[in-house]
Amino acid sequence: MAPCDPAETEQATEWCVQQERGPVYLRLGKAGEPVLTATAIDPFVFGRIRYLKRGTDVAILSYGPIMKMADEVATALEAKGTSVSLISAHTLKPLDTDGVAETLARHKRVIVIEETMPHGGLGSRVKEIAWNTRATCQIDHFSLEDAFHHVYGSHADLLARHGLSREAVLAKLTMS
Repeated sequence: MAPCDPAETEQATEWCVQQERGPVYLRLGKAGEPVLTATAIDPFVFGRIRYLKRGTDVAILSYGPIMKMADEVATALEAKGTSVSLISAHTLKPLDTDGVAETLARHKRVIVIEETMPHGGLGSRVKEIAWNTRATCQIDHFSLEDAFHHVYGSHADLLARHGLSREAVLAKLTMS
């Protein structure tokens, strides 16, 4: 699990400590993540995607600390008149395949933003589900590049070098 904010972290931790069988992996941010789930439409449920905002045109799926950037992208798209769903996919295993399939069917475009390798993460799973369900929406996947970058700096600097910044994502979205 990779919760996106302090409130979701608390809920995920409570779920973890109630488990009698393991193991459980819980990835935590430590950069003072903002609260993003205070007005979430859906409650936290292990193994289920969670709508933080519900729109009709575009869905953004993300998880963990990079959800802050996903929220910034959603806000920028909304400012241009796009109706955006923002979805926390906090549980990657098991992934809510039915929830993802429903998201693919309901939106014209689905954007996945994650800070992991381009293969084997949420983006790959979303594309697999899209293939299996014959989804017709456009899918955009933003992740780390499969390359070594010799860059020093802040977490944001490192992400930006991989093309993971609000500005870079928005630029690519408007080009396609």
